[in-house]
Amino acid sequence: MGQVFISYSSADRGWAEVLEDKLKPHLDVYRDKTRLTAGRPYQESLYSALEKSSALVIIWSKRVRDMQGEWKEWVITERAQFQAYHPDAPVVYMLLDDEVPKVDAHTHKLDDLVGKNAQKVGEAVWPELIRKIKLAVLPNRIEIACYVLACTNAEFQTLSGDPNVDAVLRSLGFAFDEVATCYGAAREDWHLTPALPIRTLLAELEPALTTVLRENGVPQPFSGNEVLIQIQSGLTGLWDALDPEVRKEADRLANLDFLWVFVDPLSLYHSKVEKVAHRLIGCRERNPWVNLFILDPIGRLHDRSDLRQKLVTDFSPLYSPLVKPKFPDGSRCLGGVDLWHADDFERAFRETVRLRGLSRREQQPRRGPHRAWTSFGA
Repeated sequence: MGQVFISYSSADRGWAEVLEDKLKPHLDVYRDKTRLTAGRPYQESLYSALEKSSALVIIWSKRVRDMQGEWKEWVITERAQFQAYHPDAPVVYMLLDDEVPKVDAHTHKLDDLVGKNAQKVGEAVWPELIRKIKLAVLPNRIEIACYVLACTNAEFQTLSGDPNVDAVLRSLGFAFDEVATCYGAAREDWHLTPALPIRTLLAELEPALTTVLRENGVPQPFSGNEVLIQIQSGLTGLWDALDPEVRKEADRLANLDFLWVFVDPLSLYHSKVEKVAHRLIGCRERNPWVNLFILDPIGRLHDRSDLRQKLVTDFSPLYSPLVKPKFPDGSRCLGGVDLWHADDFERAFRETVRLRGLSRREQQPRRGPHRAWTSFGA
């Protein structure tokens, strides 16, 4: 993935600064004020950056329309120059108000920021907006669909006083109210204390997984792609819907190349989450490329043997297949308790890519010289 060039008027500089800050953990971002090359003419530097960029993000507002002279012309000129270099490359308009540009098949309009103030945009807005931008500007990508089987805050509160939950928390040395802070309004707000929400942690993991696809020996069609982790929502609600809808969703999950499911063991005591976990075991029988991760609900060192034993007792036969799912050749994927290190997820992804690539080769006739798989990484 080449760099993403941010184009904006001087009147919208505040927006450009915030957008650059939010995108930098996810994409290689070019903005003139932070990336201009010293000693080179301004226009020459910009044109060089536009030529090296693979996508253009334009902050578009009435202020662009109302600007006079050279500053307005620079926004228009940057767009024209980029499209001259890359006629089929994506252009994303970040709309700040009801000033709407003309678009074509290669442009995208995002209105998430309309009517908002650059310094007061709620943090909840950015993950979805960044996801949309990445979908627009990453044409060669591997998408990992992620489901989080954790209670919402409201659901977790219904477990207060449950003797099984109390027993688990006692074994961990925590009080219910202390653990309740790990849950939020949405499942992707769930986090292991004192870590960031899982949605943030997964976003930070994307560059490391993209690096895995740059390693020697990665099979096609995965080699050299960008990784885009997409947290899916609504699965637990869907699982309570009519059977035809459930079957349709199960069919979709069964055909995904990469599917990660994160399970909070405490949330298994909620009947809805437990029901979905059971259904996903059936889904995994149809799609062997599902990575299931049971994560300890408390990010603190302690003896987890009592917790494991209680989970095995309370959720047999669910717990064992969740903890130890296997790939078709019998090797074990890296699902399991006590898992929350980037290296663990990289290994799980690397192994899935390797086996998925081998599976695809077996399904397709060989054409020309066949390059043997080379193991990469530890």
